[in-house]
Amino acid sequence: MNNHMENNDGIIANIIPTQSFMNLENENKQLIEKILEQDQRISKILKVNEIFEIAIQKYEEAVNNLGYRIEVAGDNEFI
Repeated sequence: MNNHMENNDGIIANIIPTQSFMNLENENKQLIEKILEQDQRISKILKVNEIFEIAIQKYEEAVNNLGYRIEVAGDNEFI
């Protein structure tokens, strides 16, 4: 069976069943929503990470100001 059809402009167009197209379009919308939700979660995690980094720096500074020497070992990355 030929799955191509020539339109009035002479351009070859692929023909797919309407329901298949609608199913793919719906799946595409759902995937885009999932990506947006994940982007929002990642943004929140990065913001929390930034807040913890600042808190660690302030804690180190406060302890050092009391005359004690403290350094948090490692990268301080929470992700």
